[in-house]
Amino acid sequence: MATVPCGRCGGLAPVGAGFCPFCGTTLGSSAPVGSSLPTSAPGVYSAAVSVGQRGEGIATPVPPLYGYPGQPAIPGVPTGPPAPSEATRTSDMEALSYLRWAALMILASSAVGLLVFLLPNSNFAPNDHTTLSATFHFGAAFYALLLVSGALAVVNILLLRGAFHRLAPIDARFSTPSKLVWVLLAGAALAGVGLIVVLVTLQHLGNCTLNATGGFTGNCQGLATLALGELILLPGSILVIIGYIGCLIGLWRLGERYQESSFKIGTVLLLIPLLSVAGAVLLFIAAHTTRAKLGGPATGMRSFP
Repeated sequence: MATVPCGRCGGLAPVGAGFCPFCGTTLGSSAPVGSSLPTSAPGVYSAAVSVGQRGEGIATPVPPLYGYPGQPAIPGVPTGPPAPSEATRTSDMEALSYLRWAALMILASSAVGLLVFLLPNSNFAPNDHTTLSATFHFGAAFYALLLVSGALAVVNILLLRGAFHRLAPIDARFSTPSKLVWVLLAGAALAGVGLIVVLVTLQHLGNCTLNATGGFTGNCQGLATLALGELILLPGSILVIIGYIGCLIGLWRLGERYQESSFKIGTVLLLIPLLSVAGAVLLFIAAHTTRAKLGGPATGMRSFP
């Protein structure tokens, strides 16, 4: 039997039929501007309507389906966000491996930070109310732990950079976080230098006091150095905030890519100081379980919800 294509949905209807049996459009009439979709292309469903109960000919408009990731754009058919596939398995696995190590670095850095606060010589107390700066009792152990914590933070930043950098070529959502990681690294370096300058300077300004006339007495020659350290610390802190927000956005988008809510929950917990450790644990678990999904049978990947 001879058939003709429907100008709206592309379905084949018998010659002479007054209505399309698939979408109910009157054959031979012009469809509204912008309502027609191209006929089916490989990997894309171009149906734009769903038919009501059989025989009633009632057409209910529904949104067009998404094309497959990486497929050339087709007018009228939006492309959905990239999803894991067999072709991207290697990049996904490597990115998740980087993320697991980054989560471990967060835990290690938190443990070192806790030791800093537990050190007896990490406390400081003012001599009296007129002292310009407290007399700090920082010893070698305090600065050693501070440097170790900073080194772990740098390793953590580089691991996050590795994760986002591996995903950026296959998912544009990670391009910006991959760049903002460098902002975080630059800010951390500036803030670290500024913090050390401020701490060392304050340690030597313990006998700089204010006199009755509002002037300074004692050894106050380090005030210029203190101001310099603060000038370095301030922009570094701003860059750290900007870069850290970029990292959080990247971690949140991992949850969207892999349809795993643990990534998103862990990202939120990282914002809460007392719960950041729990956030790192959740990120590690999410990365581990997602890698298990990706490491499915050799014939193909396991399906994601």
